[in-house]
Amino acid sequence: MVFVAGDALVVRNEDQVAHQAGPSGVPAGTALTISLDRPTALRYACFFLPSGNLGLEVRPRIGPGMVLRHRVALGVPVGVGLSVVFYVASRL
Repeated sequence: MVFVAGDALVVRNEDQVAHQAGPSGVPAGTALTISLDRPTALRYACFFLPSGNLGLEVRPRIGPGMVLRHRVALGVPVGVGLSVVFYVASRL
């Protein structure tokens, strides 16, 4: 599972028995909230899943500057390319 720093993972135990989720127990009928505050990679033993383990990757939150750079880096060339294609198509 992939998350972004600042997200939270909520594990709800709707069973009649307690379960283990990583280092924490989750009693029957309760929920466990795991705060994912910083970029990291985690592997938990998790008896909720058939495989018995859960891998978590927490990626850094990207800021507005990074979003703007990606939009300019991709948006301008794609916009120019589409303009050329539509111009040529309108001349046919």
